[in-house]
Amino acid sequence: MNTIACLSNQLVRQPGTPMTLAETKIFISALRRIHKRNALPEISIPVSEVLPVASGAGYKMVREALERLNSRLYDGQPLFLDLRIEDGTATIQGQFNNQMQQHLKPTGECSCINFTRIQFKNAHSYRLLWLLDSWNSIKVEIIQPLEELRQFFFADTSTYAVFANLKRHFLDVIEADFKAAGLTFSYRVKKKGRSVVAIIWKTLEAPKAIPTEEIQEKEAIWVDWLERQPPILNDCYSWLLKYKLTKPEAWDIIKMVCKDANKANKLQETLYKVSVYKAGNAIKDLRKLTLTYVRNSFKD
Repeated sequence: MNTIACLSNQLVRQPGTPMTLAETKIFISALRRIHKRNALPEISIPVSEVLPVASGAGYKMVREALERLNSRLYDGQPLFLDLRIEDGTATIQGQFNNQMQQHLKPTGECSCINFTRIQFKNAHSYRLLWLLDSWNSIKVEIIQPLEELRQFFFADTSTYAVFANLKRHFLDVIEADFKAAGLTFSYRVKKKGRSVVAIIWKTLEAPKAIPTEEIQEKEAIWVDWLERQPPILNDCYSWLLKYKLTKPEAWDIIKMVCKDANKANKLQETLYKVSVYKAGNAIKDLRKLTLTYVRNSFKD
């Protein structure tokens, strides 16, 4: 799976019914499987990649998200011909619509985002990230009237009609999501009298720590190796990252179990125990908890 997902700016800026968080995660996971030099691939995504803790309600949510993604149209065309969970598996399978190739493998103006460290809690955060990235090449401030903003993000013009509520429940929530990912954005308000009538978007600033070419090369080698391993190792790796371990920490654990199926099964069981404990308890440091469980499971 690639670290980067790309979309044409035309598609990014097109208004539409807002995606749920589950839809957004599936959508981005699918985009990250596209390689620029190859044909659009068959889609195969472990459910654990978008649903950290398996449950009946969780699977229902994923299936509903797949139905909505299948019904979405852009310029009269669906992005996906089919998305489904294969019977008897924990894998999302599907196909892209080749007619939308110019948006999914753009060669002109496009937005390309590295999602390695981005795990937002709010679907609007992903939406704004795409939008700000699509504006990065424009050298002027973007003035977005509040009615247009509400239409773009909520598909109506009345949600959070009072600006104080829009700021508290939309802008501040997104700002917290961005901060957790090491991203920041700037904006100011445009007023007419005492009323706020527009947002003036300014900049999207990337994290200060930019990966070096050497790190990127090592990550590419690792990702290529992992893609050729049994699904259980890919699932465990996704869980380790969701449980806040660093990539090197997750890599070391996967390398420890990769040659022994019994150890891989034990790791999967251990991570499931973490998810059960996490569901019923307030966790201050999820990374530390996960490492403790893993060490205790393999200390003998």
